[in-house]
Amino acid sequence: MIQKPRGVTKIGTRDLVLEPWQQDRIHTCSGCSLRVGDRCGFDNRRSLSGSGSPVLNPLEFCPVGKWSGDQLVTNGSGVGAELLEIIPHWLKPEGCNCEPYAAMLDKKGIEWCEQHRELIIVHLVSQAKTLFIGRISESVDRALASRWLEKAIKQAKAKQTTPVTFPISTAAPKTISQVTLATMHYNACGYRRMRETYYEWLPTLGPLARSLVCYELVFDDDRPEIEGSRVIRGTREANAMWQKEPLLNVALAKCKTPYFCWVDHDMVFLDPNWLTKAIAAITDETPAVQLFSRIDYLHQDRTYHHSVPSCTSLGRYRSKCNPGGMWIAKTAWLKSVGGLPTEMIVGAGDCEFLRRHRARCTSIEGTVFHLWHGSQSNRQHNTRADILKRHNFDFGRDVRSNDDGILEWSSEKPKLHAEVRGYFQNRREDG
Repeated sequence: MIQKPRGVTKIGTRDLVLEPWQQDRIHTCSGCSLRVGDRCGFDNRRSLSGSGSPVLNPLEFCPVGKWSGDQLVTNGSGVGAELLEIIPHWLKPEGCNCEPYAAMLDKKGIEWCEQHRELIIVHLVSQAKTLFIGRISESVDRALASRWLEKAIKQAKAKQTTPVTFPISTAAPKTISQVTLATMHYNACGYRRMRETYYEWLPTLGPLARSLVCYELVFDDDRPEIEGSRVIRGTREANAMWQKEPLLNVALAKCKTPYFCWVDHDMVFLDPNWLTKAIAAITDETPAVQLFSRIDYLHQDRTYHHSVPSCTSLGRYRSKCNPGGMWIAKTAWLKSVGGLPTEMIVGAGDCEFLRRHRARCTSIEGTVFHLWHGSQSNRQHNTRADILKRHNFDFGRDVRSNDDGILEWSSEKPKLHAEVRGYFQNRREDG
């Protein structure tokens, strides 16, 4: 029998003084939909009226919601509302109190739900076991609950109409001092969005920006586009090809910190503590860490477009996953394997890096946002390699690394050179 809390209630070794409004109601938790005296789904310890030590007090310590006498109602928009639609009806009998929990998730927001996936999954599994002891507890396992949640988050994002607000990264000064954070910039076509993404991304680094170094390839008589960048000069005639990995290798050669982190400046972290978690994930067996498990591509107005998992989070490579964008590795290990591969002169260097070192790579759980700079359909991911095949491209003969560390043409194939330049023009990164 559920009893109303009265006055002073003993909680472990101390007393909990209840407010008058608390004394006159039976309370349900907006976090886990339990009542005073119930067992919390996030903790096997008893709450107010239970026995055992230590004692969990859901009126103060619920890890998800806040206890209230008011019944929340979902507004039909958000992760909670989507879960109500996805979870089979036979898992929502009368008395399960699903709506308050769903409403709490809606109120917390999509980003909160992404950051607390484990908490929500544990709740879904524990509630099923509590409500259906001996009947379906085995059918609602972690994998099933995870699929429900993943689908709910994806559907909620698709309906989202408000622009994403970017968090600010943070880390302890000692941690920051161990890392060289490198990015690069080259813009042979003079796209406006290529420049803009850098200045949208830079403030999100917060104090991590003090470890940032940007190497910029500037073509012909153009002015540098990135303030404070380390400029390397080139020409469109000789150097208009994919220069991401060569520029990052220049940064790697000068790196003196234990860890080298390379990041595209069109990707923003959702988890502000990503650096601390990434360094903790590095081991001797896995010295390279991809810095996300999923990437959310945004529209130009910063609303959600679609999601793609990271290749490392899948445990295998498949066509619809993201192989790169954000990595960290032990500097000594990365130098020992020759740095980043530079043979992919129309892109896909991340794929080649992962192909070579998949067994030594891992990832951290987390989402990153991809800033819009043109339609993904114009990236020509499935056709760009055909350019090289048509012209019998031979990296050893057609390209060389110059004294500055960037690639330049070394053979007389004007049609190949022109078509590679055309590839960048056809990317249409300003839309």
